[in-house]
Amino acid sequence: MSEKPFFEEMMANNPYLSMSEDNPFVILEMMKACPVTSGENPFSLMAQNMEFANLFVVWQQMMVQMWDMWMVGLGGLSWTQNEFENALRKQLSELAAVREDLTTLGQEMSKQAAKNQAAIIHALEEAIINEKD
Repeated sequence: MSEKPFFEEMMANNPYLSMSEDNPFVILEMMKACPVTSGENPFSLMAQNMEFANLFVVWQQMMVQMWDMWMVGLGGLSWTQNEFENALRKQLSELAAVREDLTTLGQEMSKQAAKNQAAIIHALEEAIINEKD
């Protein structure tokens, strides 16, 4: 008993894959004849033998256009991410500058408060001394 290859057995046991001119799945037999590793595109080989050869050309064009759309979308996301990062860096540098300014202002205010307190204490001491006299 000779064993049939898996593909031939599958074709023989499945009525949808039977070899006939009316069956659109006759393409599968063509695919068996052209190995994918041969370097030729099996879709273009199938399209040469099909009544609807333009469907494969349209499908290939659609896939190229879909890929282009994905690349445009990903490029837009990349641009958005770069813009967000640049805005965030700018905001952080501005906040660092504001923090430094506020630190300097706080130090100046504390120095001025210390001077004012010393001046008030000195004025009170003089007022007390002058009143005693």
